Amino acid sequence: MSAILSTAPQSISRVLDTSFKLYFRTLKPCFFVALSAALLQAVPYLFVPVMDASDPFAFYRSFGIGLIAAFLVVMLILTVVYAGLIDYQGMIGRGFEQSMSQSLQNGARRIPGLLGGFVIAILATALGLLALVVGAFYVFIVLFFWSYSLMLEGNGTIASMKRSMQLVKGNFWRVVVMLLVPFALQFALGGLVATFTMGYVLVASIQTGQPPTPEQMHTLQAWSQLLNAPVTALSMPLMVAVGVTIFNDLVVRADGGDLIERIETSSS
Repeated sequence: MSAILSTAPQSISRVLDTSFKLYFRTLKPCFFVALSAALLQAVPYLFVPVMDASDPFAFYRSFGIGLIAAFLVVMLILTVVYAGLIDYQGMIGRGFEQSMSQSLQNGARRIPGLLGGFVIAILATALGLLALVVGAFYVFIVLFFWSYSLMLEGNGTIASMKRSMQLVKGNFWRVVVMLLVPFALQFALGGLVATFTMGYVLVASIQTGQPPTPEQMHTLQAWSQLLNAPVTALSMPLMVAVGVTIFNDLVVRADGGDLIERIETSSS
């Protein structure tokens, strides 16, 4: 199997082009795994109690241990799937033979480090929010590649955080520009689902002359989660493919790729 990821630094346009090549080559197995995870994520929402506007705290009190456990299990499964996608696309991108089941097993083995990293990243972003929204955005970008380092380089949680900051240093706005593409596509697809669901509510309200009841809104929320599943199945692998390709480009640059590029340019 030929490698897709470059061993030399690439321009922004070339990085994005490589990202889409990796995305389409790995889409079939990634789509079905991501779709299964997204559908599973929607299941607990079917059992979320209806909120009573007269007593909003009753909504939270009605959450049973079983429902909380279901959300925690789904979170663990999504973490394994996310890590598995990184491992799978990283291996395929480098030209290695790899099955999705192997990558999911690799993701499951790294659960402790992944959960620790997510907790640290969330806390760091929250501290950034306390300072300024700009601070949270900065923290989000500089720590974006910690999970890629953990899965593809085998670093520990803290080492992966440091590695991500090292790679992004001096490339901050370059990374921001490249990440805008998958985020924009994800936002556009999610907006279509939101437009459809809100349009349904508006039409129903016009027909009945009454605002939707809490029970109707609860049902709509559950259906919205199910409708979002295909969107997640398409956008999650794309986000990972772009992340893997950007990560590879940053690693090449950090490991001396810029020098190779300058030598080739000067010799020509």
